[in-house]
Amino acid sequence: MPEAGNPRGERAAWALALAEDTIASYEDYLRLYPASANAPLARAAIARLRAATDPAAAAQATEDGLRLTRDQRRQVQRSLSLLGYDPRGIDGIFGRGTRSALEGPTGYLTEDQIARLDAQAARRAEELEAEAAARQAEQDRADRLYWNETGARGDEAGLRAYLRRYPDGLYAEVAQDRLRPFDEAAQAEAAAADRAAWELATDADTVAAYRDYLASQPRGGFRDRAEARIETLTRQGDASAAARAEEALGLTPFTRNLIESRLDALGLGPGRVDGTFDADTRRAIRRFQSTRNLPASGYMSQATVVRLLADSILR
Repeated sequence: MPEAGNPRGERAAWALALAEDTIASYEDYLRLYPASANAPLARAAIARLRAATDPAAAAQATEDGLRLTRDQRRQVQRSLSLLGYDPRGIDGIFGRGTRSALEGPTGYLTEDQIARLDAQAARRAEELEAEAAARQAEQDRADRLYWNETGARGDEAGLRAYLRRYPDGLYAEVAQDRLRPFDEAAQAEAAAADRAAWELATDADTVAAYRDYLASQPRGGFRDRAEARIETLTRQGDASAAARAEEALGLTPFTRNLIESRLDALGLGPGRVDGTFDADTRRAIRRFQSTRNLPASGYMSQATVVRLLADSILR
């Protein structure tokens, strides 16, 4: 290793490297004097010699010499995209996608290439704008023609036909405004139909009528009330049937008194024992039926009589 502060040795080594002018001689010099004043010149000489034998390295050195900024690199990628190449991103980073999109065998840029890219991209941008304008003109022509045949007539069917074809068309807002009265009328008609169906159901006031309402107005405003009325009528229907079944038993006044006495003895609170089945008696019967796993209708059935009076006899 050469001694520090030996300018004569450094000068001699540099002169030898210049005389040989080879990559090896400059590398030898740099190993001995990596921080010398001539070190940058040695590195530049190595790059020059390598570029002479390696086209890719030469191309890279040329591009590096352009000192392109990040924005300039993005502009190159935009130009490539406009010309139909895919640089795989416009991020100012020349990766594999950008390199493969660049013309030439090396994939590196020269100043002339950048100028040509800019010019070609500018021309292509103008062409694309012209093509877009032509397409827009044709679309607008077709839009207006269709409007004249449909929405311009002002009827609901025509307006809806126009919006189906051109939801974002030239006359879309006009069509939507003109449809608003039709929509409001339809809503009012739906509300009127709903109320009419409800009134029909309430007039009949039967389970079948309310079920018909629910079927015809699945989203009707009276749905909850219809369902509640069906439940009430069903309970009432069951009670009516139970009442008829109790009447068919032909209970004598003596038997009625006996039933109330038995209910009272069981602590079920039938009220006054007088043979009259009032609300207290009905409640007591339901309690008895519930505890015996019988239908809790509050009316006497053959099964209820058998259980209640059998229990009293057994006692």
